[in-house]
Amino acid sequence: MLILSSGGEVLKHYPLAGKKQNIISSCIDDLNNDGYDNILLLVGDKGSEFGDRLIILSFDGADIKEVYHQSFQVLNPWKVQTCDIDGDGQKEISLGVHKEAQFHPVMAKRPFIYEWQQGMLVPKWRGSRLSRPFTDYTFSDMDESGSDELIAIEILQNGEKVLHAYKWKGFGFEGIWESSSYADIEGIKIAEEGKIYAFIQGKGPAKWYAFNLKGEKIEIYRKTGGKINEL
Repeated sequence: MLILSSGGEVLKHYPLAGKKQNIISSCIDDLNNDGYDNILLLVGDKGSEFGDRLIILSFDGADIKEVYHQSFQVLNPWKVQTCDIDGDGQKEISLGVHKEAQFHPVMAKRPFIYEWQQGMLVPKWRGSRLSRPFTDYTFSDMDESGSDELIAIEILQNGEKVLHAYKWKGFGFEGIWESSSYADIEGIKIAEEGKIYAFIQGKGPAKWYAFNLKGEKIEIYRKTGGKINEL
């Protein structure tokens, strides 16, 4: 793995153990609020959909140090990201996993939340499921309240998909906002400027569209003739 500067200069090289290893998912954030970046790597075998290890590195611009290394193979993790779901200024770590749950004994995608405490992952929420089956999720402070909402791409019974946003209520997540349904929503991402985009197939070809809150609904927009209209 190469660590590059904003200008594309190679700053550091971090070797993964084994030539058959691959980075399944990654993110960068300051977990300790100390001004230094942490690099979170979900690593697994090449060609695999799931990772088997979570590695967390600390990088101060000069030196790179491994501060966490743990196997999560039993969880079948497929995504790692950070968030602040309770607005306390301390980052949580979320693993998207694929497993059975005690009260939902079928293999399904689930979002697990962990606190980062003294260099360890401490479970905060490992709920059984969201309101519906989902394909992907991310976090963003959509209502500018100081805490991140969980936004998921959920599958309706008729096969169409919606964006569904959840807010942390101290013991779990409560669904609060939802978009209209679309033929397909293939992906979701946060851009560098903080805007949220979804790759949506509506009446035409699938494209990336920005979305935000309007009242109690998630609205998705497209540009037509220089103006922004609801999709």
